[in-house]
Amino acid sequence: MMWISCEYVFRKPNPLLFELALKKAGLPASDVWFCGDNMTARIDEDVLGITLPKALQNLLQGYSWRRINSGMSQAEVYRIHSPEQTLYLKTEPLPSNLTRERGMLEWLATKAPVASVKQYCEADDRAYLLVSEVPGIMCCSIPDDDMVKPYEQTIRCLADGLLLLQSLDLSSYPFQDSWERKMAEALSNIEDGLVDMEDWDDDTDFASPRELYNWLYLNRPAEELCFTHGDYCLPNIMISGGTLSGFIDLGGSGVADKWQDIALCVRSLNYNLRHLAPQLRHEYTELLFAYLGTKREEEKLRYYILLDELF
Repeated sequence: MMWISCEYVFRKPNPLLFELALKKAGLPASDVWFCGDNMTARIDEDVLGITLPKALQNLLQGYSWRRINSGMSQAEVYRIHSPEQTLYLKTEPLPSNLTRERGMLEWLATKAPVASVKQYCEADDRAYLLVSEVPGIMCCSIPDDDMVKPYEQTIRCLADGLLLLQSLDLSSYPFQDSWERKMAEALSNIEDGLVDMEDWDDDTDFASPRELYNWLYLNRPAEELCFTHGDYCLPNIMISGGTLSGFIDLGGSGVADKWQDIALCVRSLNYNLRHLAPQLRHEYTELLFAYLGTKREEEKLRYYILLDELF
C-alpha cells in the first residue's frame, strides 16, 4: 500500500498524518514501525524539524521520540526511549539558558536527586541538553492535574524537597545570583514583550507589567537566602513509594529567598486542589507549613507569586 504525505495540507511531524496512515492500514500503532530513508537522520528531521548534531545522531540511533507538551519550559522537550533507558532532550535557539541548566545539574549531581547530564552541545545556532530520566512520578497526575493521593503524603514529600534544597551547602556554588539580577531579567522580559497579561492570575490587580515591576522594585522583602528550584510546582517534583525521588526542570534554579519556592508551591497546591472547597485547600496548605516548621507569611507569598507573573 502506498500513501503519500505531500498530498495532504499538513506536514510531518503533525500526528494527524500518522493517525490517518494507521486508520488507512487498519493497524494499531503498537504493530507499526516508523522507518525513514536514513536511520540516523530522519527521526530528528521529521520530529524536531531540524537535523541533530552528529554526536547526538550517533548517540540516539534506534531510539523512539515523543514531544512533551506539558510544563512551562521555554525549550522544546522530547522523551527519547530505548529498551535500555529513557532520556530527555531539551533544545532551543542560542543564546540559551540550557548552558546554565547544564552547570546547575552538574553542581547538584552529588547534592540532590536530579537528572545526570549525558550530553551538551551547540550547533547551527541551537543548544542541546540531553539528560537522564529522574525516577518516579510527578506530584500531580496528567491530564486532570489532581495532586497524587494520599494528599497528606504528597505534601510531606513537597516539604521534604523544600527543606532539602534549603539545606544545601553553597560554599562551592558556581553562579552569581541576586535579587537585582532577577529584577533585571524581569525588566528584560517586559521590554522584549514576553509578559502576557492574559496568563496572569485573576487577582493580579496591576494595569501593566511595568506597573507591577515598579511595585515589586519598591517593595523588596527581607530575604532568607538559600538554594531554590525557581519553579517549585507539583509537576517538577518527583515522588516514588511515598517519598521524594527527584527534581526536574531546573532551568530557573539558583540562590534566592526561600519564600520564592514556598510561594510557588502554595500557588501550585491551590491550583491542583482547586476542586476542593476553599477551607479544605487552606488546611492542606497549612499542613505544608506545619511540615516545614515555618509560619505562613502572606506578604512574602504574594510578593513572589507576583514576581513570577513577569516570567
